[in-house]
Amino acid sequence: GVRLGAAFGLVILLLIIVSATATLKIGNINQAVDSIVSDRYIKVRLAFDVRDGVNEQIKYLRGMVLDIARPDSNIKRFKQLDGATQKTNAAIEKIAQLQSTEMGIKKIQDVKDAAQRFESDKQELLTLIRAGDVAPATEYVLRKITTSQNAFLDIVVSFADSQSSQLQAEGANAVSDGTTAIHITLIFSLLAIAAAMLLGFFLTRSIVRPLREAVGIAENVAAGDLRTTIHVNSTDETGQLMLALKNMNDNLLKIVNEVR
Repeated sequence: GVRLGAAFGLVILLLIIVSATATLKIGNINQAVDSIVSDRYIKVRLAFDVRDGVNEQIKYLRGMVLDIARPDSNIKRFKQLDGATQKTNAAIEKIAQLQSTEMGIKKIQDVKDAAQRFESDKQELLTLIRAGDVAPATEYVLRKITTSQNAFLDIVVSFADSQSSQLQAEGANAVSDGTTAIHITLIFSLLAIAAAMLLGFFLTRSIVRPLREAVGIAENVAAGDLRTTIHVNSTDETGQLMLALKNMNDNLLKIVNEVR
């Protein structure tokens, strides 16, 4: 009974390990996928929206400078510039709302600071455009604003790259967790199968064989043959059965001898 219980306990333990490992790893995979879909990917997409918004603003500003002598031609561009600015600022605010770590908050603050510097230079350029100062406006759009524009774009692209790297790392971790879960499941499943096979072998050896021997002894006794030598080799249930048969056989033999 003890050996049988221990064998079944081993098989159950291996199955528990397989189940626990699979549950843990699948949980990690789900968490990684959720982070990728609900956080990293969105931040990367929003960062590129910011980049595109800045490039659109530059495009409209340069068009305004080219048509500075035709103010009516720039009316539409002013509206387009406002739209691109709102789009850029909205994307930055959405990223800020998604930041939860100290490092993430610092990164988005750097983006906001760069956006503020670009906006300041942009307003100076718009003042020149509205005043119709062609030469200063041309010089400004080609040289001065380029510095804040490039700095803004560099910070945004750097932020997007950092999020993309984390996205790839989390994806790699998810793949690694999946591979580990598969390997552990296979290994412990094979161990459970081997343990079950050994359990079957030892059950046959320690239970079925003694039971067959006991049946043979009982048949001999029933046939009147009390000469069978019964050996008791264990103290478990089958051993107790053999001992009981031995005692019965010995008692019957004693009774028969006394009657004779």
